[in-house]
Amino acid sequence: MREIIRRLVALNVVETTTSDQDRRQILLMLSTQGQKFMKENLKIIQDPAKKMESRLRDNIRESDYEIFQQVLHQMINNLQ
Repeated sequence: MREIIRRLVALNVVETTTSDQDRRQILLMLSTQGQKFMKENLKIIQDPAKKMESRLRDNIRESDYEIFQQVLHQMINNLQ
């Protein structure tokens, strides 16, 4: 992961800072160039994700999907 982050920083796509609360934590932010790239390529990036989500949701009732989302969010909150 560190190598990927180093490459993104070298490409000026992300910027890093350390957390004020815990100096061991490194915070990542999109640079101005990274934000521009995202704006220009958002549709290209989102389309495959939307297609995958559609495939994953096939034959699942909306009510079941909403329950799944609630449970998943609770599981994520439990890890924090």
